[in-house]
Order: sequence, then structure tokens, then C-alpha cells
Amino acid sequence: MKLVPQGSVRKSAVSLACLALACVYLVHTYAYAPRAEDTRSREARLRALVEGNRESEDSPGPDKPGLDQALESYELLIERLETRIPSGDEVPGLMEAIAAAERRAGVEMTMLRPEPPASHEPYETWSYQLAVRGGYHAIGAFITAIGSLNHVVATDDMIIAAESTAADVTGQGQVTVVASFRMRLRVKTKRGAVVPD
Repeated sequence: MKLVPQGSVRKSAVSLACLALACVYLVHTYAYAPRAEDTRSREARLRALVEGNRESEDSPGPDKPGLDQALESYELLIERLETRIPSGDEVPGLMEAIAAAERRAGVEMTMLRPEPPASHEPYETWSYQLAVRGGYHAIGAFITAIGSLNHVVATDDMIIAAESTAADVTGQGQVTVVASFRMRLRVKTKRGAVVPD
């Protein structure tokens, strides 16, 4: 039994049928199937987004009274912190307080050099290079007194060294120490000053 009929019309019909099947296969494999897969993935993503939106709509919204209360507490905290930042007029009094702390701690300030202020609106950062000499614990008490002032004062870049050799130790067994450090404070500028109502 022969698979291909003998007539030329029949041969052409079979060839056209095979060609049509091959075209249908190629179109399905390379055009329809990728697009159908892309459509299925987009539909799945759309369903996930719709479900996510539905869940977010069902979830309770933000606690407005709780947020307002937190905002009020933060505003109160900022107001209290603002009182600890001196104005330019308060800095001389602050320097007098540092000099009093120097006397109480029993150290000697050998250098107090102001540095150019740096602007950070609405504040300026004023910094001073300090050097003090005295006992190790006295210098620690002095730096603690600076940090305990009613205004925000930070100390950094500290270098501590013994002033003399071990042969020069005083009768109490203490070595004199020299500490050099930078003192920084934020100061309200005229434009950044808070004006009471």
C-alpha cells in the first residue's frame, strides 16, 4: 500500500496539507504559545495585585490619634532641646561657667583658641581648641563639668600626655598631665532664634 497517491493533483494536495500542518505547528510554537504564556503570567500578577489591594483596604488605617499624640511628644522634646542650645548672647556666660569649672576641678587652662564658626542653618557650630594641665582625675572632672553644663557642649579630638618624666613626679605620687581637646557648641543664629509668641 502506497502512502502517497499517484496523481499529481493528489500529490499536490498532500504536500499542501503537510505544509499547512508545518505552518500551524510553527505559528503555534513560536507565536501563539509565548504570547499565551506571557498573558497567563500577567493575569497571575494582576490577580496578586488585586488581592494585595483588597487586603490593604481591609486592614485598619493608621491610628490618627496615636500619631497626633506621638507628634505632640516629639514637638515637646524638640522644644526642650531648643532650650539647651545657647544664643550668641549666652556664650560669654557659658565661658564664665567653664572658667568656674576649671577653678573647681583644680586644673590650669593653658590655651583657649576660638576657631572660625561653621554655619548649619538655623545654627552655627562654634568650636574652641583648649589645653589644660593638671592631674589626670582633675582633668576628667573638668571635662565632666563641661559636659554637665545646661547647654549642649561636646568635646572631641582629645590628646592626653604626661607633662613631665617619671623623675619629676610630685610628692603625692601624681604626674602632671596635659590634655588638648576641641570643644564644640551649637549656637542659635539671629535668623534661627526662636521668637516667643
